Amino acid sequence: MRSFASVQGALAMYPIYAFGSDEQKRRWLPKMASGEVIGCFGSRSLTTARTPPHDHRREGTKDGWVLNGAKMWITNGSTAQLAIVWAKTARSTT
Repeated sequence: MRSFASVQGALAMYPIYAFGSDEQKRRWLPKMASGEVIGCFGSRSLTTARTPPHDHRREGTKDGWVLNGAKMWITNGSTAQLAIVWAKTARSTT
């Protein structure tokens, strides 16, 4: 329960609140706060022995981004309707 609540509030809802558009906030936050929509979040190190960086790819398209890769464990992943994805691009400054 602790992992579920932590991911739902801090790792899924907060990024929408802090960085999302007004439309994203209106669409997702009320439903997430009520539990109608569950969010998940998965992160990974870019340099691990099991998953080399070349196994995860991102490509800019005219419509946005395409992300390809694999992640073994994502908290709330089996029940989530919304996934928060953080990806670093060549243009990223951090």
